[in-house]
Amino acid sequence: MGNDASTPETSTAVDGQAGQENPEATQTPVQPGEGQLGDAGKKALDSERKARRDAERQLAAATQQLQQIADQGKTELQLATERASKAEQQLAAAQASQLRLEVAAAKGLPANLAGRLQGATREELEADADTLAALIKPDAPHVGLRIDPPAGATQTTSEQSAAKAFFGI
Repeated sequence: MGNDASTPETSTAVDGQAGQENPEATQTPVQPGEGQLGDAGKKALDSERKARRDAERQLAAATQQLQQIADQGKTELQLATERASKAEQQLAAAQASQLRLEVAAAKGLPANLAGRLQGATREELEADADTLAALIKPDAPHVGLRIDPPAGATQTTSEQSAAKAFFGI
């Protein structure tokens, strides 16, 4: 086979001795047009290659910084979203509490019982308030324990009045 002029020669040429490689052949492969450069041209080419590597490093660092800034922006956005969500939950809880207080007042229930009302809508809260009001009617007879003094013991009037006030009798 003959040498084709369009194909470059390989750099593993063997000189006249069998099995020994040419020491020039183990060097960096020669790129087209680089063999005609002088020392100044080679230095300029090396300088340009170094500048390209430095620019690629700077580009990678800038890309990383841009990604960090974008991630930081996402984090701030996520924090703002969480704060808004928490504020909405607090507002909903305050509105529900206010509605319970309004219904309790309208039904004549004490404010301390408003928190016991159950329901998601005004109508449900009003129905529950009616049920609760029926259980605590002031004119309903009190059912509870009656404590009688031991046999032979006498109570003073202040003890009787204190017991009546305590037990609501």
